Amino acid sequence: MIFIRRFLAILLIPIFLVWFTASTVRSGIDRTVLDESFLADQLEEQDFYNWLHDDLIRVALDDLTNVGLDIDSEYLPAGQTTVEFADPATTRDEARALLRATFPPEYLQETASQALAGFVPYLRGEADDFEIPLALNERVSGFFAGVEDTYVKIDLANVLVNELITPAAIKTARDFTEGPFGLVLTPEQAGEAASDIVPAEWIDEQVFSALDALDLYLSGQTDTLAVNISFKDRIPIAADVTKKILTESNADQVIFDKLIKPQITEQIGQLTILSYQVTIDDDEITDAVNRIAPPEWVDGHINAIIDNVAAYMSRESDSLAYTVDLSDQRDAAVDVVADLAVAKASAEINALPQCGSLAEAQNAVLAITTGSLPGCTDPNLPLDTFLAALVSQLTDEVKSTIGGQFPASVTYDESLFTDALAGQGSDNLESVRDKIAEGITIDANDILEQLSEQDETAERVLEIIRTGRSYTVADFDRFREERAAVRGGVDSFEDVDTFRGGLGLVFGPVGAAISIAVSLLILFIIGMLGGRRWTSRLIWAASALTFVSLIVWLAFAQVLSGIGADFAEEGLRDEIDERIVIEQSQGDPTGMWELARDEGLTKVRAVGDAITGEFAGYAVLWLAGGIIAILLGIAIKVTRGKKGPGYSATGYRYRAEQADAP
Repeated sequence: MIFIRRFLAILLIPIFLVWFTASTVRSGIDRTVLDESFLADQLEEQDFYNWLHDDLIRVALDDLTNVGLDIDSEYLPAGQTTVEFADPATTRDEARALLRATFPPEYLQETASQALAGFVPYLRGEADDFEIPLALNERVSGFFAGVEDTYVKIDLANVLVNELITPAAIKTARDFTEGPFGLVLTPEQAGEAASDIVPAEWIDEQVFSALDALDLYLSGQTDTLAVNISFKDRIPIAADVTKKILTESNADQVIFDKLIKPQITEQIGQLTILSYQVTIDDDEITDAVNRIAPPEWVDGHINAIIDNVAAYMSRESDSLAYTVDLSDQRDAAVDVVADLAVAKASAEINALPQCGSLAEAQNAVLAITTGSLPGCTDPNLPLDTFLAALVSQLTDEVKSTIGGQFPASVTYDESLFTDALAGQGSDNLESVRDKIAEGITIDANDILEQLSEQDETAERVLEIIRTGRSYTVADFDRFREERAAVRGGVDSFEDVDTFRGGLGLVFGPVGAAISIAVSLLILFIIGMLGGRRWTSRLIWAASALTFVSLIVWLAFAQVLSGIGADFAEEGLRDEIDERIVIEQSQGDPTGMWELARDEGLTKVRAVGDAITGEFAGYAVLWLAGGIIAILLGIAIKVTRGKKGPGYSATGYRYRAEQADAP
């Protein structure tokens, strides 16, 4: 019978091993990842807050400043660009100094500790409320002053001009000058124009004004926010720059190619056929106007058109109409075209042979008078006399045919401007006009939209920033409600209370009591099955406890914390090395991966060792208890064995140690 009982007791030991392992894990989690003090201590022991600034942020900024910042914008040539910093090291150091001054390690440590102390009990289900003190109002007060100082030190204005404004100027020039004015700017010209129109000093003024306004608003010193970046004062400068570039480039062709020539073609046609088989095309007519137009006349009209466009783009005028009077140029151009027609006909006739007979000569004179080319020239007449009728007829014909249809004036209006922009900037024209006229305004709504898509949540976040109040469970509940409203009533956090309740049950006092009670119950059963007397039962139970706790301690203290941790660390290191090789082959930064390999793994290993140490510590306590219980059982047994002979009630003699025979 005792053999069967002890066999059953031995079978219970593996069951106890499983339960005790689960109890150890429960206790370890309870004393580590769900213990705010442990978490806070680990962050402090790993010097996390200084490491965050000295290494993590430094490497992140290194990657950013060395590679550049990707910016997407419809105003850029390719829709995006990479902003490269002139001095990456200075930019990195100044940005890091700003972050450290705004969020120093001491503030981060205090805030993190208070946040853990408030949130972990809520997560464990021990409290139904939490407060996370942020004191952001204290951070805001010095942040914007630091931003201004950093902005100046890294010369961000010139970075913006060179990396953003100049590329945007090239695209804008292509959209709004190449089409309407036929002006093609080189990158150098566009860069110089951008620097003239939007100089670094002007950018400084706008940035500082915006930062000051944001400082007042976010610090709670004012309840209104309206930052307006006006471009109206830039338009006259842009007009002057455009005039200068046109003067230095192809200004003489602008009027003709974009304004006069299209209307000449429309009025006269692309080709005019005159007598004597003379043809005059629109290029020749335009060239005639071009030849007799003085430079000052051209410059005057170009400047006037640009001024008109500037007024139109800034909405100072709603009309682009500008009329160029061509009456004087028309008469002079007709004379030039008539001379050209006579020259063409004369060249044809001069190439003819002389007539060989009187009849041929008479036919030649008749052809000249009827507007036809003769087959030969009359050798008996001087050439001027022979061509007199031709000159008179062609001159009159040019004046009536071309001069009669030549436009007395041409008008540059909205249709010409928008047609010239077709396919380039016409779709954005009204939007650009609005931005120029009204400027870009940043108001309180813009800030709230950046804080949250939901109005009430955004206002709560703003309140936290401005007043420095704590983030509470009420804010979290509001966030849940608004998130659910956006998602059609689906609350993605609906199981959070159930989860908290489960954590509270498993890792709270009830869970601890159940864990210990079941462990003691299994040990009690093992003892009752294995021993005959109470001393031996104690030794059986204690031996099972010692054996199991020793195995669990070895598993956590030696296997997981030693061999297992080494294996996991080596595997992660190899994985990171492979990732670094891939990133390097793609030309991507690898600083964060290298930091994770060189320092991150060490810190994770240290925290992991601390966690497994707590697990092992729980097993050690039970191991010590088991050993003490064994020693106690042996001591009791030995003590009883040393007593002298005794007598039973019936008078039979026995030895004390026989009473506790196993």
